[in-house]
Amino acid sequence: MMNAAPRRQSSWLSIVILTVPILLGACKTTEKVKSDGRDARQIYDMQADGERLLASALRQAQKEEKHVLLSLGANWCSDSQNTYDALHRQADLQELLQDRFVLAMVDANNRVGFQRNQMIINRYQVDLKRGIPVLLVLNAEGELLSDDPSQIPLDSDHEAPEKIVRYLNTWVQP
Repeated sequence: MMNAAPRRQSSWLSIVILTVPILLGACKTTEKVKSDGRDARQIYDMQADGERLLASALRQAQKEEKHVLLSLGANWCSDSQNTYDALHRQADLQELLQDRFVLAMVDANNRVGFQRNQMIINRYQVDLKRGIPVLLVLNAEGELLSDDPSQIPLDSDHEAPEKIVRYLNTWVQP
């Protein structure tokens, strides 16, 4: 009789080998350390309830007559980090964000065994396989305005901030 343990061990190894690339494929760079040697900053609050963060942003957007820019990403993702930097350091993006949007940063981390803030991801039918961060524009009532996936910036569009500017300008009221 053949021992079943090696076969079970082999099956688990196959599952791990097939699953890891899928989990890591959602961001161009998955290293915890950025290329300059610094640890990834904590731009997304991993302890925060995304529903509460979003509700707060929507209340602020209603009061200020703005839209909400919902950023779904993760701290370990360099594209999420770089997009955050572009939104806050590129003059045209920074001005547009400040004047017309309320930014809601919601953790969509899936590297710890479960998907964070799954209800928000499901509500807006977000395909995280395209990469993170995902930038969605909502009106002040929480309705998704940017519902055409082909219009939503790619995870690497921080390298071409003018694409993000064009995307955001689509939803700016004259």
